[in-house]
Amino acid sequence: MTDPLTQLIHHPYHPPAGFAAPQPGVFKASTVIFPNVAAMRSRDWKHKHGYTYGLHGTPTTFVLEERIAALEGGLQCVLVPSGLAAIANVALALLRTGDEVLIPDNAYGPNKALAEGELAAFGITHQYYAPMDVADLAARITPKTKLVWLEAAGSVTMEFPDLIAQARLCRQRGVVSALEAEFVQGSPPELVVLAEDPLGRARMARRSKVFTDQSPADVVRAVAGELGLRPTVQGLDAPVATWAQLNESDLAFLRRLLGHFDADLQIVGEALQVAPRGEVRRGELTLELHGQLARARVTADLAHQVSRVTAGGWNPVSGSTVSGEATRCAHAGPGSGTSGADWLTRALEARSEHLGHLALATDEEASAVAAAAFDQRARRFVRLDGIAEGNAQLRVGTHVAVSGLSPRFDNTYYVVEARHRYDMQAGYRTEFVGECAWLGGR
Repeated sequence: MTDPLTQLIHHPYHPPAGFAAPQPGVFKASTVIFPNVAAMRSRDWKHKHGYTYGLHGTPTTFVLEERIAALEGGLQCVLVPSGLAAIANVALALLRTGDEVLIPDNAYGPNKALAEGELAAFGITHQYYAPMDVADLAARITPKTKLVWLEAAGSVTMEFPDLIAQARLCRQRGVVSALEAEFVQGSPPELVVLAEDPLGRARMARRSKVFTDQSPADVVRAVAGELGLRPTVQGLDAPVATWAQLNESDLAFLRRLLGHFDADLQIVGEALQVAPRGEVRRGELTLELHGQLARARVTADLAHQVSRVTAGGWNPVSGSTVSGEATRCAHAGPGSGTSGADWLTRALEARSEHLGHLALATDEEASAVAAAAFDQRARRFVRLDGIAEGNAQLRVGTHVAVSGLSPRFDNTYYVVEARHRYDMQAGYRTEFVGECAWLGGR
């Protein structure tokens, strides 16, 4: 005879299937029963294809999540046991060591406790701002700020801040300018949010203007001032000359001017940062294939490599020609090995490029233009297209040491493109492009 205790848990009776009612059934459980060991080992707790653990979802919570999403016009909804758990999920998803979070000083108490305890232990800093003073919030936002909490009404004290002004202020540091939706048969729709930083203002109007007796750094400061940006310029104090902006947007003009001198331009908060490419290093990361680096495609291409660049032009003031040349890379960037120019000479033959019909004032300026062109080609010798675990520190200017590929391709790459993506299938991932002037081996 079966033990009564066993019958209570594993009773042979099962109610008939097919019951339906307006109210969903209520399921309360932590442990979930699997049909066999193989099903347990192949479980996927990130999706709603099945049941893995009570906290991850039951029929009751899955139905409730979908109905809340429908009610709020959302794509997905995730239920968590408490307000603190919801806050922690957001913070841990968006923040990394070195980041900062801003919290209103009348916030929900556990949010403050999380910032002062666990987040601080992870190297994540925080500031409290006055929720009724938009200027105070503006003064506290820095390049380190990655998350701003807005609370309405304030916890316990019930103040109601100017949410519109607060949201507008935060969006100025990365304004959503477009929505892109892709609909594929057999797959859920994918929504992409496209955003602009404050540099977007620099591309909207064309103008013609002459900058007389100024260095490139002076020109950058003048343009930044007109755009309401704070210029941070390294070097570029020479040559002093006359520069013409001819029916160009401010952004196109700056890129053309700085491209002559191989300089990098980027917005960080409200600061316009400009520096010679060889001096740019916005952090260092290490990625290993099949670890943090999920996929990599590397191309070493000699098609655009040269062993010599010459530049020539005409100085209309003195009525004379100017010229310059470059035969080696002055600012190769990170990495080591054999350069593209050396591989070109060894594998094929020497190859030159000439830049002519330029408005150049001196031989010194021509030589700088030739050197910049040589460096830009040299750094594009080896290209890495990678997909990594989501990491907000992976951005343009980061030096990434990659391993696990092969002795020829394991190297340090300079990130020139970065896209941060999130979806319900792959989660948070970062797609990036890195460049290196060197190929390993001899």
